[in-house]
Amino acid sequence: MEDIQILIVDDNQNNLYTLRTLLEEHIKAVVLEADSGTAALTLLLKQHVDLIIMDVQMPDMDGFETATLIRGRKKTRHIPIVFLTAAYKSENFKQKGFGIGAADYLTKPIDEAQLISRIQSYLRFIEQERLHNQVLSQTNLKLQQEMQHREEAQAKLEHLSHQNQTILENMAEGLFGIDLQCRTTFVNPAATHILGYQAEELIGLLQHDVIHYAIADGTPTPKHDCPICNALKKEQSCQIDNEVFWHKDGHAIPVEYNVAIIHEDDLMTGAVVTFRDISERKKNEQALKAAKEHAEYANYAKSRFLANMSHELRTPLNAIIGYSEMLGEEAEDLALDDDFSKDLQKIQHSGQHLLGLINDVLDISKIEAGKMTLDLETFNPELLIQEIIETSHPLLKQKNNHLKLEFPPQFFEIQNDSVKLKQVLLNLISNACKFTEEGQITLHISYHKSPENTTQKIYEYIEFAVQDNGIGMTEQQQKNLFQPFMQADNSTTRKYGGSGLGLAISQRFVKMMGGKIQLQSQFGQGSCFTIQLPLKVNQQQLENRIAEQKLPGHTLPQHGTVILIISPHEQNNLILQQFLDENAYASTTCSEVETGLKLACKLRADLILMDIELVSDTVIKHFKENPILEDTRLILINGQDTQAEKQDLPELAKMLPYPTTQTEVIELLQQYQLHHFSRPLVMLIEDDELSRKYTSVIFQKENWRVFSCESAQIALEHLEKRRPDLIVLDLNMPNMDGYEFLSHLHQTSINVPVIIITGEELSQEQRLRLEGQVIAIFHKGHYRTKALIAKLHNCYAHESPVET
Repeated sequence: MEDIQILIVDDNQNNLYTLRTLLEEHIKAVVLEADSGTAALTLLLKQHVDLIIMDVQMPDMDGFETATLIRGRKKTRHIPIVFLTAAYKSENFKQKGFGIGAADYLTKPIDEAQLISRIQSYLRFIEQERLHNQVLSQTNLKLQQEMQHREEAQAKLEHLSHQNQTILENMAEGLFGIDLQCRTTFVNPAATHILGYQAEELIGLLQHDVIHYAIADGTPTPKHDCPICNALKKEQSCQIDNEVFWHKDGHAIPVEYNVAIIHEDDLMTGAVVTFRDISERKKNEQALKAAKEHAEYANYAKSRFLANMSHELRTPLNAIIGYSEMLGEEAEDLALDDDFSKDLQKIQHSGQHLLGLINDVLDISKIEAGKMTLDLETFNPELLIQEIIETSHPLLKQKNNHLKLEFPPQFFEIQNDSVKLKQVLLNLISNACKFTEEGQITLHISYHKSPENTTQKIYEYIEFAVQDNGIGMTEQQQKNLFQPFMQADNSTTRKYGGSGLGLAISQRFVKMMGGKIQLQSQFGQGSCFTIQLPLKVNQQQLENRIAEQKLPGHTLPQHGTVILIISPHEQNNLILQQFLDENAYASTTCSEVETGLKLACKLRADLILMDIELVSDTVIKHFKENPILEDTRLILINGQDTQAEKQDLPELAKMLPYPTTQTEVIELLQQYQLHHFSRPLVMLIEDDELSRKYTSVIFQKENWRVFSCESAQIALEHLEKRRPDLIVLDLNMPNMDGYEFLSHLHQTSINVPVIIITGEELSQEQRLRLEGQVIAIFHKGHYRTKALIAKLHNCYAHESPVET
């Protein structure tokens, strides 16, 4: 604390000295002096003073005048003043002094004890005031700081509130709050937009009764089963990925939502529900699922087809190889010239090469079709290795490579498929020979034991490592390995050849046998493939691994056959339609004959089931004269147990007695051979009726079903439903020509071979336009029927070049 400063004012220097000496002796304070009122006022302008002791009688300006001026100034009016005056004038002066505001009034001569006692009392008051002012100042400072902090906090709160309000108003997700009774307390604009309500229509209402009252199929949801209400009951947040909220207009909105519980002072006060409309995501997921299933089924069908074709593909090749060997032996016996023998060897080698490629394709297809099995046996790998060494000798010799063998001291028997193991090891050695020139290939075999991951049982396995010092692979090239029809890169295929199936088959064989295959490679240094196989396979694990290689199963598509039921008996129609649906026929019904015939033309129905009551001469004439219905079959439903009266009916149609059974219906349909897989279907697109009829006869004689279209637009309308095995297309047609049809066709997911039959001479530009889109081009009036039939029978080959 600063020292107290006392100002003494007296025009007598002796009085000043006496007072100064007395104060300095008894009081701890700084004593200031002024010899006149003017001097005192001047000093007060410059310095802080705590107490003034002032004489009353002074020349020019007495003490009362000086005190009046001091009291008149704001800065000095609070300083206590003690007057000193002569005793004889004390009463008059005392009254005047107190009137001015003096703190005390003392008389001369000075009573030292009294003076010191009075001054000490004043000083105590001054110190207390100072301390009080200091505390007050600190309190004011803290108060100011607190007010400043509050103002800053209030500003931040207002900013945060504005920010939160902006976020709520602009967020894409819907958001609403609920209280403990599940009543809506607030809702953001996104929620009102998604749900179709105004905010005031939702506030205060039970959210479950308004937007969450039923599941997607319309079945009501009790409130006690509502996840949002249950979250409040359990005081536990939850997240739901697939439910629906209901729009104001009554349609369901697929949503995912999150319920967050709100607590205030450790008490639950409600919850906030954030939700998102997932309608678009649902559509994308369904489209993706459909595309995935379509791709999987296409791949499955391809693999199944190739797996079933193994005999047909291998039989002629085996004959070629066998006959070339027999001719080679006869050439040697007859001592024919070397050129003849070399040509036979080339035939044999080419056949062997082609057979190897076919075997690879069939193997990978059988794996994917789930037809590849294991032939388990217990064998000694030492004998298997000797066979591999003998078989791989010609491969090593081709590029002057050396095979180094590193065997264990003793071989132990293993239980697995020896044929597939041999195929895998030969494939790895063959690959090493292919990418290594005048180098060394090492086959290292070792036995190992290690604990299994899930139990403490000891896992015993044999390890085969095939290492070379060939060209090696980069990291990017290694990523393409083990994928069907893929090699390290295009340059590898061009330089070294191969189908890119060997490693894919090897990896899948190893996985099926309960093992794993790994690769270590460094570009320019070589590669090392390592195979680990268990000494004894676990049957259950083996079955699981084989199942993993199989693609998911698929249900067969519908026949592609369209059947129309025309009958006024609605109940009978429903029964017949149920029979057809259960046997994968596409069917629809109609009660009126005129409307039914129009619908038959629109749908291009393959067969019509018509009630015999509706048959008339007009109907029979319509069937005979309408070119669209010329290939449509007719079955008459006879529910009257009577014979048909019309002479034309036996030639035109078959008869179905009613009531009937499902078996009788299907047997009758099979007489027409309408099943999609019984006879292939060709879609004939030709605007000229005579040409269309003539070409149809050619296909029908070859036991093909024909779906005739007089325009490209009609063909496109029925393409997805019919799914033909072949399209025969005219190029020059009105409205939409053949080129435009091909453009639309390639925008669909339908992959079907196309044959062109055209009457115009095609320019080179037109041929280039068709290249890659059609498998053959025939010119009207210039092609032979046998050539068209031959191409028809080979349409599944999907030749890439355009034939003319």
